Amino acid sequence: METQVDRKRITCPEVTVAPLRREKNIPIFNSQGLRQDNRDGHTLRPLFVRTSVIDSASGSAYLECGNTKISCAVYCFLFCKIRQGPKQNLKTDTFEDYATLYCELKFAPYSCENKRSHQPDEEEKEYSKFIEDALKSCIRLDMFPKSMIDIYITVLENDGAVLENAITCASLALMDAGIDMIDMLIGSTVNFVENQIIVDATCYEEKKSIGQLSIAYLPNMNEIATVNFKGHVDANIVANALQAGMDSCSQVYTNIRQSLSL
Repeated sequence: METQVDRKRITCPEVTVAPLRREKNIPIFNSQGLRQDNRDGHTLRPLFVRTSVIDSASGSAYLECGNTKISCAVYCFLFCKIRQGPKQNLKTDTFEDYATLYCELKFAPYSCENKRSHQPDEEEKEYSKFIEDALKSCIRLDMFPKSMIDIYITVLENDGAVLENAITCASLALMDAGIDMIDMLIGSTVNFVENQIIVDATCYEEKKSIGQLSIAYLPNMNEIATVNFKGHVDANIVANALQAGMDSCSQVYTNIRQSLSL
């Protein structure tokens, strides 16, 4: 049996290893208690959003948060640019009362410090599952029986806070596609660094953190859709981090409404 070879792919190593260098131990906070980009623990980075950036998609969005850049495309039907709703699910002959939601997050090969493989890794699968579960809680899947909604998220540049910005970007793309939702979904991630709480962490700050709390928040309903926690942190600090994450979601929601004039 002959092996199928992709002759258009550049034959370079799938995994690259950065040269060994002495790591600079840069403190997270300076003498004034501010982070290296002159933010305090609860200040967000500048945010830029735009919708309808991909003509071939039913809905799309592009988001920049600092140096983190993410794009999202939503496909609800085949071979049609007019928004008419989700496409029919042709994979099954049985009637389904709810639409089938599929979400895939992918890091571009050049998005991180080391080259990412074109094959999905565990981090991408974990992020995709978390976003899919969060979106299921706010999309009116019952409005589109026996249909499919496909969401493809691409991380163009990673400088931290990928999961929270991917959730927000996917929610904007769904709104651009005209999908019925009970509320807009906003993501937020709180990191625990040096016994302090910081929001919207950079990639370097994430490496130095001892714990991470990610939430998907419905701002108008004032409800949390999904929560994910990693690390070993005192329970009292987690409660404060949860409130800090909700506050940052409300701030992001306000900025998006002003930017898009919603």
